[in-house]
Amino acid sequence: KLAKCESQLSQKQSILKQKMSVDLNNYKNWDMNSIELYINGLENGRYSKYVAGLLKSFGSDGVVASNLPELDQGILRQFGVNNFADCRDLQKQFNKLGQGNEGGN
Repeated sequence: KLAKCESQLSQKQSILKQKMSVDLNNYKNWDMNSIELYINGLENGRYSKYVAGLLKSFGSDGVVASNLPELDQGILRQFGVNNFADCRDLQKQFNKLGQGNEGGN
């Protein structure tokens, strides 16, 4: 019985992981939910504290996923990422999207 439960749990975890991942090569077509998953998944959740503010700012300013690589540190600061290192490193993560490289998950 235990082995069966472990097997079912493993299958469920695999399905959940699939649903919670985003296709980095298709970032230009992401919706806000995908952007949220992407940012929350970066560097073990390092930028999670900024997600709500970023998504609100993205919505009010008309920022879409294809714009992420264009966001500079000044814009990220305006959107609430006020720690210098976080701002700098998040911009680097966004720039990687535009270069076709995978972000640091």
